[in-house]
Amino acid sequence: MRWVLAALLLWLLVGPRLDLPVAGLRVEDLLLAAMALLCLLHVRPITRPSAMTFAVLAVAATGVLSALVAAGRGTLDPVTAVLYAVRPVEYWVAFPAALLLLRSATALWTRRLEVVLATTTVLQAAFAVVQYYFAIPIGFSHAAYTRAAGLTVGPYELGAISAALVVYWVARGRWVLASVSVIALAASISRISILAAAVALAILTVAWLVRQVRAIRRQGVREAFLPYTRSRARVAVSVIAVGTAGLVLAFTLGLIRGPDFSLGQNTAGPAPVAEPSEAAVSETPTPTPTASATSAPTSDLPAPPAESVSSRFASTSVLGSWDVAAGLAASVAPPQTSAQYADIAYAHINDFVNAGSAVSSGSEPSNLVRFFRWHLILDTVDDPSEVVFGLGPSFVGPSVDGSYLRFFADGGILGVLAWLALIVMWLRRSPFWMVCVTISLLIGALFIDIVYAERPMVLYWLLLAMATAGGAAARARRAADQDVAAHDDAVRA
Repeated sequence: MRWVLAALLLWLLVGPRLDLPVAGLRVEDLLLAAMALLCLLHVRPITRPSAMTFAVLAVAATGVLSALVAAGRGTLDPVTAVLYAVRPVEYWVAFPAALLLLRSATALWTRRLEVVLATTTVLQAAFAVVQYYFAIPIGFSHAAYTRAAGLTVGPYELGAISAALVVYWVARGRWVLASVSVIALAASISRISILAAAVALAILTVAWLVRQVRAIRRQGVREAFLPYTRSRARVAVSVIAVGTAGLVLAFTLGLIRGPDFSLGQNTAGPAPVAEPSEAAVSETPTPTPTASATSAPTSDLPAPPAESVSSRFASTSVLGSWDVAAGLAASVAPPQTSAQYADIAYAHINDFVNAGSAVSSGSEPSNLVRFFRWHLILDTVDDPSEVVFGLGPSFVGPSVDGSYLRFFADGGILGVLAWLALIVMWLRRSPFWMVCVTISLLIGALFIDIVYAERPMVLYWLLLAMATAGGAAARARRAADQDVAAHDDAVRA
């Protein structure tokens, strides 16, 4: 049973995304249901209901309440809305499943789950390199492969996963795997994920330096760095891996240039059209495995080829795009139903957002599309009940390109408060490395619907379970050491 759970977790992180004949259902839904059933059959080894469990259930409950209120207004389909509302609980199942493994043998299953994480890291990076650097359209992405998606539905998912893995592997001192994650992160060309990883790693580095300074003052330089002593072979491998990742990152950032020959579609210059938003494809129908493995699917908003992260950062316009998007949204009558919103924000968005003239207007195609939808949502919330309960889950479609605005759009003030409570539970009593992973998640959530994305959240709940089990084991060891010390003191007395 335990190996089945481990296999299910790995599939949810790298396995193919397959649709079922039943509309709206995927193989992943069945896998999550099977995982939940296994956890229920073995619930006693996991734990009693905790504050985390109640926080997740509160998020789902407020979502269901908002769905019912919106259905009462007649603005959306109640069944679809309820399914959207319970998605956070669906992904949370990875947490008790991982805990079930870790509570059976913490040290053993921590090592085995690290194998799952290492496999995920290598496979995602390998497909990312093939897609972006060699322009081979193989994978399951819903978007064109002008940016790497790895084994995810889009670059935003690969960026979020890679950012979390970079932080985890650096915290563990696994430099080879950290370097592999950096390569995948660079190939995703996800600006917010790169920024999120940089901030989290900076915090992790500062904390490490503070600890080392204190250790040097107490023990001296030699003893302070003794735990980091490695064999020459391991040091050499780590240096080569980090150096290779640094060169790849420098090339992707545009800091160095390669030879003047074509590697494929990614060497063309950017075209003045809107690229797909980073989370716009998170819940759209998945193409068949054959089609996605042999051709590069297109989205409703074609993406321009991207040469480097530097070109994307150089073209970034936030304030300019916000102002232009506000004017465009003001000229559109606020939608009254989810169908009307989908028609304006997705089906006919090119009728309202002229991506071709975005640069000349002082904006950027990607953020112009994102902020147009944001303004459209904010202009639609004009009723006190909508402020309290939101527009209802599923009203704003597959994505908002920002988790925090989606909290408000889906559940209003009640939804925001429920999510804030859950975020507090994420940070509460977490080890410092997990706090840094959470920081990378929360920064990415600014412009990505990351908390509603399956693979990033399955990974996050898995890491949180490892942090929880590791913290509990550490506390148990400290308590045992204190008991032994107290016993020795009593004997000496």
